[in-house]
Amino acid sequence: MSSNILFIGRFQPFHRGHLWVIQQIMEQQSKMLIGIGSAQYKGTQDNPFSVKDRTRMIEAALEEAGIAKNTYRIVPIPDIHDDAAWPAHVRKLVAQEFDAVWTGRPLVKKLFQQYDRVKIVNLIRWKGISATQVRRKMQANDETWRELVPQAVAGIIGSLQSPKSAP
Repeated sequence: MSSNILFIGRFQPFHRGHLWVIQQIMEQQSKMLIGIGSAQYKGTQDNPFSVKDRTRMIEAALEEAGIAKNTYRIVPIPDIHDDAAWPAHVRKLVAQEFDAVWTGRPLVKKLFQQYDRVKIVNLIRWKGISATQVRRKMQANDETWRELVPQAVAGIIGSLQSPKSAP
């Protein structure tokens, strides 16, 4: 396996599939980088959570799973809407060498393969869970969304939603 891995996603929200991928990476690596893509977006249907809230979700889920904070680093990665320049933009923000990218997004895979020297790019999905599925269940008030995210993440999302529902 490569010496440094970047796992990049929007994490809108962080779900059990994301956690599974991190656990797989950490079985093979002692440290990793986690890039939060589309970091500048929040409050929309596709990007409801701020980068601060997504960071809290990831940290809480990893702590709950027993993954030490000193084994990963989270980096916000705002979009720049320039496909050719985006991989270099990511490298500049991460400010640490990596030679493999793990992602569930075909565009991220394509851009790193086309415009970067990254050696290994893995397209990862776990049991078909997607953040889109979680968001749709939340928007439909289907409480089964809670089964798709780590317990710590469900707690954070609940705390974010409760002020909106208060009288």
